[in-house]
Amino acid sequence: MENNETQSPEQALIVLWVIWAAVLSGLFFIQFSIGGGFKTGEAEGDIPYLFVAIALFTAVLSTLLRWLVLPRVKTMAILLPVMIAGLSLAEGCGLLSIFLIGKSAPTIQLLIFGISVLCMIQYIPVYGKRFLDTSEGNPQ
Repeated sequence: MENNETQSPEQALIVLWVIWAAVLSGLFFIQFSIGGGFKTGEAEGDIPYLFVAIALFTAVLSTLLRWLVLPRVKTMAILLPVMIAGLSLAEGCGLLSIFLIGKSAPTIQLLIFGISVLCMIQYIPVYGKRFLDTSEGNPQ
């Protein structure tokens, strides 16, 4: 088994891409398997505005983490947990739309699911390429 200290920057970049793709595809899998796909139609009853606000709050936190914290990260060892935290917040937004908003407001559920996907697309690991040049940081 290979030690993290001997992992090449190329291998670390592949890990970032695999994690990103797995989390994004996992959200779609959950939407179609557990959530029953994309619903359409009018809202049934009251729209759960509190749940919508909570879902949007996680999306905003994820976006702030991506554009304010991630660019300041100096090593690959810190980059990975920050990326996972941001992806988790973005996925949480989508999961909240599936489980808490659900059938009561299908249009809003689809909108928030789309926002979640857009938040995850922000995390495409192109920012990991800066660690391929060892003069900018030491991937660990």
